[in-house]
Amino acid sequence: IDVSNLTVEATTADGTKFTVNVTPDMISGFDSSKLGKQTVTITLKGCTATYSVEVKDVVVTELNVTADELVDTIKGLTAGEYYSVKVSGIMTDEIMRDLLVEMEDYYGNNKDVARIALDLGNTTGLTYINNSFYYCHGLTSIVFPEGLTSTPDFYDCSNLTSITIPASVQRVGRISSCKKFTTFEVAENNEYFSTSDDGKILYNKDKTVLESYPSASGDVTILAGVTTINSSAFNDCNSLTSVTIPDSVTTIDYYAFEDCKNLESVTIGSGVHYIVDNVFGGCGN
Repeated sequence: IDVSNLTVEATTADGTKFTVNVTPDMISGFDSSKLGKQTVTITLKGCTATYSVEVKDVVVTELNVTADELVDTIKGLTAGEYYSVKVSGIMTDEIMRDLLVEMEDYYGNNKDVARIALDLGNTTGLTYINNSFYYCHGLTSIVFPEGLTSTPDFYDCSNLTSITIPASVQRVGRISSCKKFTTFEVAENNEYFSTSDDGKILYNKDKTVLESYPSASGDVTILAGVTTINSSAFNDCNSLTSVTIPDSVTTIDYYAFEDCKNLESVTIGSGVHYIVDNVFGGCGN
């Protein structure tokens, strides 16, 4: 079990349900170094709940395949098992389209799919991906290849934790409803993007634009010096409860905090002069 990526569903007194990203300080009674059965206690806003878990070794099978073999390889993976799939050769639009069709699992049980860390770093041929990663529940991470100029959108990829962005990328797609996502890894020589020290927040290169913070939770203070909060930057961050926006911010873009259902407080600095429509759409509190 990866403690940093735990989520729980909480129910309020009025019956409202929401998903919370569990942080290490909320957990007690758990030792990831000990195999076997354990009891985990999670504390949220003064309330506690206990869960019985069994810690097992995770065996990751490493596979090296060519781009031409990729889709058939994915088809043959065993549900519930973990794989590291490293791909080489020329990736085509057709291969990528067939891969996404194979990995999409909208109607399936996302717990009953193979877990895949996909590394396209040694492939060539991709400059743009026409399709988005929707409902790819088996995808745990992806490394994009040099030469790609734009990464696709990710929506409801429930086990996705990270993406790796090469130097060639000039646009990063939206990441929404990916509850376990924690890390952007950006090539140091990328001229367009940078990250926070922990990799959780994606900025433009000089950190004046907050591009995306899909794992935001609890109380968040925007970095001083940021002037723009990008569209959908905090979309569907259900564990986000409050935000403090510094005086340096002048613009909050479309849907920046859409569907942050437990957002209770927003402190807006004196510099903000432009807030577009639907910035807080779906924020029930």
